Amino acid sequence: MRIAFVGDVHANTTYIRSLKKPFKYFDVDLVIQVGDMGILWEHENPDDCPVVDAVKSLDTDWWFIDGNHDNHPNLRKVGEDITDRIKYIKRGSIKDIDGLKFGFLGGAYSIDKDYRIEGLDWWPEEQPTREEAEPLIGANLDVLVTHDIPSSFNPVKFMDVGPIHEEASRPTRDLVQEVMITSGARYVFSGHWHQRNVQMLRSTKATILDMENRPGNIEIYDTEDLHGTS
Repeated sequence: MRIAFVGDVHANTTYIRSLKKPFKYFDVDLVIQVGDMGILWEHENPDDCPVVDAVKSLDTDWWFIDGNHDNHPNLRKVGEDITDRIKYIKRGSIKDIDGLKFGFLGGAYSIDKDYRIEGLDWWPEEQPTREEAEPLIGANLDVLVTHDIPSSFNPVKFMDVGPIHEEASRPTRDLVQEVMITSGARYVFSGHWHQRNVQMLRSTKATILDMENRPGNIEIYDTEDLHGTS
């Protein structure tokens, strides 16, 4: 089985549609998108959502978690099954994929929240809670899919966000770190930081995927590779 891990796409329907050719070429069976997808941003009904239409055009199964720039109330209203092939994977979910145990923890802090309007383009539910993460702690995972990164990851910082935002964003990364360590996940795939970056954190290979229209937005793995049997 072949899985494409995809970084932030920010409701960019042109970019999403452009993935049809590479996904077909590489025989992708499942897409796992790591948040900031922008689906149902302005639409509660999936039938009215251009992002849904764009994903449908790919003719593949597409799973995604929420990021910080997602409409959390709309996602929770609609639930997991956006369509029969598009699924919103809620925080704390555990899924078996081809014999591998995947954990999912969406959400992150928005450093630009001061420039956004609550209920229009920002929602206070953006950061995951410990209660939401609880099913993943000590869960013996193979793969952990998150929007933000573990706190031990050292990303390239393109700007100084200041001590207030730094402190406010830290709890999510600490929570991801705890899940990573206690679950024993061998792989972590994240987004949020708009860069392609790979680091070994103890025995875990952690990958940040870049944003849309950049080469580092996609990583494709055979499940045999994730099993470590190839």
